[in-house]
Amino acid sequence: NGKESADSNEEALKDAQLAAALGSLLSLSLNRCPGLSSTLISFVALRCKSLLELDVSYNSDNAVDDVGLRWLAAASPQLQKLKIDRSVAVTDIGMRVLVTRCTRLSHLNASHCPKVLGNFFLVEPAHEKAPSRVVVKCRQLQFLDLSHCEDLDPFLLSWAGSSASRLRHVDVRGTP
Repeated sequence: NGKESADSNEEALKDAQLAAALGSLLSLSLNRCPGLSSTLISFVALRCKSLLELDVSYNSDNAVDDVGLRWLAAASPQLQKLKIDRSVAVTDIGMRVLVTRCTRLSHLNASHCPKVLGNFFLVEPAHEKAPSRVVVKCRQLQFLDLSHCEDLDPFLLSWAGSSASRLRHVDVRGTP
């Protein structure tokens, strides 16, 4: 049928236009987005090759998790700003992958994430003569919000306030 073929071609054109638009997208907010999941985050990460800023905060309990962060880190190493506040399924495991691969990350808001302890910045020494704990290189990180992450590692807090850190803003309100 000619009409079905025309509709199909028009749909394919719209899909191609959407793919092109996503490819050049720099900033995206999926804040309070019903249906957000690791699958959707992986779709966004794979399609939005120029993405610099992403806000996936204030979503349902398991919408953002370590799997989604791994996809994001693998597909979007150029990411500079990320808001994942109130993501209760995110742990230090996903965060470590993120800060290790996204070397241009300058702003990170992971406030109210109860499973984030701050150990994602810390690595164990490669050999016994090294200091007991070393901080992952996050040279671009300037803004860090870990407020109300209730069990933050005290070493992270001391590092964040030291001259070794390039942080300009650190928010750890509501932490011990």
